[in-house]
Amino acid sequence: ESLKAEGLRPDAVLGHSFGEFTASLAADVTTLPQAIELAKHRANAVMSHMRVPGGLLSIRAAVHEVDAILKSAGMAVYVTHLNSTKQTVIAGSRESIVAAKALLDRHGLPSMSVSVPAPFHTPLLVEAEIAFERMSSSVLMRPPVCGFLSATSVQYLAEPSSIRSSLVRQLTQPVMYMPSIQRMLGEGFRVFLE
Repeated sequence: ESLKAEGLRPDAVLGHSFGEFTASLAADVTTLPQAIELAKHRANAVMSHMRVPGGLLSIRAAVHEVDAILKSAGMAVYVTHLNSTKQTVIAGSRESIVAAKALLDRHGLPSMSVSVPAPFHTPLLVEAEIAFERMSSSVLMRPPVCGFLSATSVQYLAEPSSIRSSLVRQLTQPVMYMPSIQRMLGEGFRVFLE
């Protein structure tokens, strides 16, 4: 809002995970009260419909390295964030995250636990996703005033229904941040504000 007050307007917005709610506000898809209402609905849906408490583990390694190690061990975790060529995030139950960290440590891949209440961006939150879809349906949304790039589909969304769907589906879909940034760079974007 302070940038808008200075006359600065984005050509496109991209939100990382929960940041898609901020992106919806920046693109005038929602007002501040609506964005807050959506955030409350999301939190309520997750906390009341979460089957398995979980966590995230940020690993300093490429996704193909992480995925190969975890798949070969049959780990019950999910790749949830492709943040950069050298940072991958996984999620799962608290127990599976502890086991994955130990395995990755043995392979020399540095990692750090991220304290969150739920295994975000995994199929473990499908019930929360269904509840959030129902809860959010009453919140009015408008078409974006600039490009709205979804970090889960890496596609521009122009319809309020598509943006709502993206906000809902991101509970169970991975964050494709690096591919989204690469797309924007390929389209000529050079100034990014976080």
